[in-house]
Amino acid sequence: MSLNYDDLNGCSRCGIVLPKNQYIQWGNELLCTDCMEMICPSFNENQNKAETNTAYLEMRERYIGRKIKDVRGEVKRIDIDMYGHVFIHYYMDIAVDQEGYITDVSRLEAIALPGPHASYDEGRLYPVSEQDYITTVDVIFQDDITFEDE
Repeated sequence: MSLNYDDLNGCSRCGIVLPKNQYIQWGNELLCTDCMEMICPSFNENQNKAETNTAYLEMRERYIGRKIKDVRGEVKRIDIDMYGHVFIHYYMDIAVDQEGYITDVSRLEAIALPGPHASYDEGRLYPVSEQDYITTVDVIFQDDITFEDE
């Protein structure tokens, strides 16, 4: 069985020509697996959580018990979008009691998206690093939460 020219396409990034069914749709682009791997590396989610567990626990210690303004008795999603060579949406949930104290903080999650207006259905899970639990989490809190002691 031979391929017809109409069955082929070029990768939107590197230009390699392959059968259309071997590409990954990424927004308006069709990407080969190598280019997709550069944008959004494949990873083992459980292994990533194990590798970042110490950083996660340290982050929890920094925030649980702090009193915040304007949020009472709810679980609140806090998030931030980071633009770089990849558009990444980071998010986490915080539980706040009736007095305004943070009682729980979820793990940081990340999803790579093809662009700023893409739906989450178009995204792919993105690995979280130990450094993200320091820098990214602090930026999310700084942007979304006002602490009583500030």
